[in-house]
Amino acid sequence: RGYGATPPSEAASRMPSCLVLRGEFDFVTEECVEGWKDAFNHNFVRMKVLDGCSHHGLLENGGMYGEVMDSYLQEYD
Repeated sequence: RGYGATPPSEAASRMPSCLVLRGEFDFVTEECVEGWKDAFNHNFVRMKVLDGCSHHGLLENGGMYGEVMDSYLQEYD
């Protein structure tokens, strides 16, 4: 049985922005992460593909992973 993201209820308070990462060769497909956009009640969901990585981008290319995270977090600093 698969897992799918579901939108929050209308009564849910505003959820924070989100960064969804997946590797270029990840078993998590583009179609899978697209479903996460509807799980938030705003448009502040960023999607990023880590080039040359599979599922564990932090372990496979820590430098690139760090740059992506730093860029995302700087938007809120």
